[in-house]
Amino acid sequence: MDYIHSTHVAVPESAIREICTDLLRNTIHECLGDDIDLSQLQLMLLGRKMNEVTDSMCRSNRVSVDGWHLDTNQIHEIANELHNYRKIPAIKAFRLASGAGLREAKDFIDSFCYGPRHDPGPVSAVAFQATFGK
Repeated sequence: MDYIHSTHVAVPESAIREICTDLLRNTIHECLGDDIDLSQLQLMLLGRKMNEVTDSMCRSNRVSVDGWHLDTNQIHEIANELHNYRKIPAIKAFRLASGAGLREAKDFIDSFCYGPRHDPGPVSAVAFQATFGK
């Protein structure tokens, strides 16, 4: 019996942008080198469209945890607060980054903390980062 496994790998946004920039550069270079007669306006529109595709690829590749999207800097800031046993600043940073309400943010951050009092610490920080694929 065959089984199909589906996986999702988050590619860093910088890698996506680098690949798409190279693709655009090579495409324009090929268009200029071939006997394709494109105006400057057409080349500019081609570049604009490729940038839109790049932005779309980056948006669709972002890791979402329970519907929350955070960028790398936000993830590291919140993880740093958790690592240093500062749960309230971690909740504040998450609220600022996500727009979540106080109860939502507290519950979300508590889900990474351990023990009966939901204590933060290095383990919480690692769990938080791992959840977001960092």
